Amino acid sequence: MAAKAKEYKVYPVEIGYFITALQNIGGYVKGFSFNGAVPFNGGMTVHLKHGVSMSSWGESIRVTLYNQGGQTGVEVYSECDMPTQIIDWGKNSENVRNVFYFLEQGMSAMHFGQQPQYQQAQTQYQQTQPQYQQVQPQYQQTQPQYQQAQYQQVQPQYQQAQPQYQQAQPQYQQAQPQYQQVQPQYQQAQPQYQQAQPQYQQAQPQYQQAQPQYQQAQPQYQQQEPDVNSVGHPQDNGTQQ
Repeated sequence: MAAKAKEYKVYPVEIGYFITALQNIGGYVKGFSFNGAVPFNGGMTVHLKHGVSMSSWGESIRVTLYNQGGQTGVEVYSECDMPTQIIDWGKNSENVRNVFYFLEQGMSAMHFGQQPQYQQAQTQYQQTQPQYQQVQPQYQQTQPQYQQAQYQQVQPQYQQAQPQYQQAQPQYQQAQPQYQQVQPQYQQAQPQYQQAQPQYQQAQPQYQQAQPQYQQAQPQYQQQEPDVNSVGHPQDNGTQQ
């Protein structure tokens, strides 16, 4: 069974925002792409894709949205496309976190001056709802064919990578305990990193401007720095008993 990860959250935002945001995720989050949406009674299932990376041959992400009358339940499920990949090096958990972070960032922007855009998206969702219901049977019929075609495309790559995987397996088993030890620290540090990222981007131009001045001043500093070997010892001033 392929490696996977899942998480569920509830937000005080109507479902239309999430549908519109996920349709455009590919323009904001690297590696993600929108892969269709299927409505059901009381919600919507949105399918996303994440491309091949160093950790995986790609992942399928299913975001299930539950309309709860002014609130929306969001379940994000990520699974490796390769059925035989049982180790994902944390990639599926990372996908789940990135989807939730993208949605939460959009909600923050919506509350700070982008309310008209949200209302416009809500209207579009209500208009397109009948079309989704019409195409749902066709999507369900073609979904098995699509999954089979995807598997056939990646099968040669999988066969080529299989020897490398077998060679790396012992190293992975040795590194697994260390990874499990640092994983909690990484999760704790992740919010701090996200908070500090805007400050780093703001400070980057100042650092680049100051870099030439630092390089010019470095030789002068080295010339003016006192030689600790030339300074007399306190006992050398004649006061020694």
